[in-house]
Amino acid sequence: MIRIRMPTKTIDDGVHRNRAILATAAIATAILIMVGSWIIVRYIIVKPVKHLKEVSDAISAGELNVRSEIQTGDEFEDLSHAFNRMLRHLVSMQDQWRKVNADLDRKVDELAQTNLALFESNKLKGDFLATMSHELRTPLNSILGFSDVLLSSDALTEKQRRWVSNIQTSGQKLLALINDILDLAKIESGKMQIRLENINLHDVFEGLLNMFRPLAEKKNIDMRTQIEPDIPLLRQDHTKLQQILQNLMSNAIKFTPEGAESCSRRRPTRNS
Repeated sequence: MIRIRMPTKTIDDGVHRNRAILATAAIATAILIMVGSWIIVRYIIVKPVKHLKEVSDAISAGELNVRSEIQTGDEFEDLSHAFNRMLRHLVSMQDQWRKVNADLDRKVDELAQTNLALFESNKLKGDFLATMSHELRTPLNSILGFSDVLLSSDALTEKQRRWVSNIQTSGQKLLALINDILDLAKIESGKMQIRLENINLHDVFEGLLNMFRPLAEKKNIDMRTQIEPDIPLLRQDHTKLQQILQNLMSNAIKFTPEGAESCSRRRPTRNS
């Protein structure tokens, strides 16, 4: 039997040395990988994103002339181009909105000027109607006064009396029309006043019948009134009430067929 003995110290030292070298190389490689990864993330990913954030903050602050400048040759550069296109479109839309707002402001100014001109015209119209109505009422009252004097004279023939009566009726209609125009001017100017007084409807209806009887007779219309004898006094504006009733009776005579009857009735009511 042969026994061979060889020293292994040299081999063990080499193995330990190789292990140390491998461990050192592994650690160095890991450090290099970490540093490289940090550099890649820092300059390839984080920096473009940070640049886009700075551009967005500048746009939020109102600086629309800034642009994103990323030249990495990858998707971040494409994103930068898309961001710039969106920014140019935003600037274009802002210019259009500015023009639209300017047009709206101009139209609002024109509308305000038109409204002011309409207000002035309406005021002038109201003043003109009030003045015209006032100036026309004076000669009309004179005509009506002279017609009353002529009707009270006994020297007139029946035909002349009928002519004077027609003049008086036409003058009263024209005066009522002028009063309506004057009331319209007062309503538009806010100066219409209501004067309340106690009114006897018997007297009101009798006056209306006497006024419209000639028109009714021309159309052969039998016009009469039926009022309860115990009807109370009505508290209203006598002029306004008479104008309303005159309009109603005028329309009734105008649209009532010839030979028909027109009857005005009034039932007892409480004072109002």
